[in-house]
Amino acid sequence: MDYSGFSKDFKSLGTLFGAKDTISLDEFKANDKMLLANFNLKLIGGEPIFLPGVNSVTKMPDGSVRNYSTWEISTEKTDSTKAKSAKFKLYQSYDFDADGKIIYEQSYGDLS
Repeated sequence: MDYSGFSKDFKSLGTLFGAKDTISLDEFKANDKMLLANFNLKLIGGEPIFLPGVNSVTKMPDGSVRNYSTWEISTEKTDSTKAKSAKFKLYQSYDFDADGKIIYEQSYGDLS
């Protein structure tokens, strides 16, 4: 995973059950590492569709970006478990700092 597009001041909204309100870039990287160590992820349906975001109060474009995508998450077969696979829809939004780096991210999807 390439994190060069992320600000050093990055925060991610904690949207998982029991999660902290926000997590830092280091915590975000650790979560990604854990996820990728335990599951295979595959984007389904081609490239994600990115849409311009708007301010929720003014309804005017604010430079943020939204993304809707469908993913397949799977586990490998082991000696004691069957391979498992499921599809899930994911919504993400990204806000950027003055240097164009991601400073804020939030993801919503049911990974359970």
